Amino acid sequence: MMPEKKVRIFNIEYEEDFIEEFKSGAENILKKAFLGNDQFVKDFEDKFARYQGAYQSVAVTSGTGALEVALKAIGVKDKYVLLPTNTFIATAIAVENSGGIPVLVDVESKYFGMSYVDLQQKLKGLKDKEIAACILVHIGSHCAYDVEKIVDICKQRGIELIEDCAQGLGATLNSKKVGSFSRFGCFSFFTTKVLAMGEGGAITCNTEEDYQLLKSVRQFGMNLENSISHIRQGSNYKLSEFSALLGVLDLNRLPLRVRRRQEIARLYQDNLNSYLYECIKDSGDFCGSYYKQVVLSKVIDREKVILHCQNNGVAITGGVYYIPIHRQPYFADRIIGDFPVANNFSAVHFCPPCYPELSNEEVLYVCEVLNGISHD
Repeated sequence: MMPEKKVRIFNIEYEEDFIEEFKSGAENILKKAFLGNDQFVKDFEDKFARYQGAYQSVAVTSGTGALEVALKAIGVKDKYVLLPTNTFIATAIAVENSGGIPVLVDVESKYFGMSYVDLQQKLKGLKDKEIAACILVHIGSHCAYDVEKIVDICKQRGIELIEDCAQGLGATLNSKKVGSFSRFGCFSFFTTKVLAMGEGGAITCNTEEDYQLLKSVRQFGMNLENSISHIRQGSNYKLSEFSALLGVLDLNRLPLRVRRRQEIARLYQDNLNSYLYECIKDSGDFCGSYYKQVVLSKVIDREKVILHCQNNGVAITGGVYYIPIHRQPYFADRIIGDFPVANNFSAVHFCPPCYPELSNEEVLYVCEVLNGISHD
């Protein structure tokens, strides 16, 4: 028997004015015949930097590319890079692609970002000269809870800090946006993200020197004063003009779409049964942008939750994450240590649909389905 309602895993809609502006911009691109890394890329970089309150941004092909460009700009080859085990595998792959050696850190239990306590423990076994960088990942929708302590310890130890903001765009701590706590903030604009290009990414920076360095790495390590000379590690991370055009237009509606995500999250928080579920939500000066509404299942096995939702027409979105890096087959045999918080989080959380196109009625239906699961 088919369910009476269906709630999609994801949807994205564009207003008619948006579509017409995109058509007009695309026509200009085709007439100019510069299809990549041209005017719309520069327009997007300037506009995104203003949104972030950064000195400048550099647009690239993906969030993974953003991490690789930042890591190569720092120079991590044959050195350790600390990162949380609870992240998408792209974070660890970017470290390896840049020549670094990943060192995994457990997460804290508030917003499931890197644990300051476990970071301290991992640093005890490493010499400062062996460490190139630390990557702080903002999970789900909130700024990592230990960010300020991690900023301080990185400064004390002379460790470069990078933020992986693939999920965190629009989130703040004390009104300061994620991506603003480190030397480089790295962002993803994949289709499902808060700002969508289909594929795309960006790195924010705060000095002219770093801006020029990032541009060089983006284009094969090119000497920006002599384009046939290449002076550092790099690759081809240049962005399409069409993707940048989409990003320019999507930035115009970003604040409105973040607010709608926050409204949807509050509906979940207000209507899900608190005996069965714990919604990860804002607290104190932490304000989320709700790329995901992360929910902890306190009583019911997650697989039962997912199956019940499927049987009632509700598609549960991807977790963040069900398989931490230390349990990924590619890395598992190289990892030493225990990661109890990440292991527990990976086993009990799930993420119901949370995108601006959802109606209040659809969100309340999802809550009704989740609250109706038998938990005897």
